[in-house]
Amino acid sequence: MTPDIAIALGILAIGFILFVTETFTLDVTALVLLSILFLLGYLSPLEAVSGFSNPAVITIAFLFVLSHALQKTGVLEYLVVRINRLASKSQALGTAVYL
Repeated sequence: MTPDIAIALGILAIGFILFVTETFTLDVTALVLLSILFLLGYLSPLEAVSGFSNPAVITIAFLFVLSHALQKTGVLEYLVVRINRLASKSQALGTAVYL
C-alpha cells in the first residue's frame, strides 16, 4: 500500500466516523473533507467543484438556508401552533392538515 492510498483511506475513515457520530453538521463535514482532499492534491479544482453544478445540490443548499431563516424568525413555531390548533378540532381535519 502506497502512502497516498493510506492517507486517502485515513481521510475516508475519519470522514465516516464524523458522519456517523455527527460531531459536526453533515454539510460542514462534507465540505471540510472536500477541502482536505483538494488541498492535499487528491482532487483537481474542477473535480472539487463539479458536484455543485448539479441543480439538486443547489436546491438542497437553498433549502438549508431557507429552513434556517424560517427557524430563526419564529415563523415555523407560529405555523406549528396554528396547525396544532386546527388539528385539535377534529381527527379528520388534523390528518388532512398533517398530510
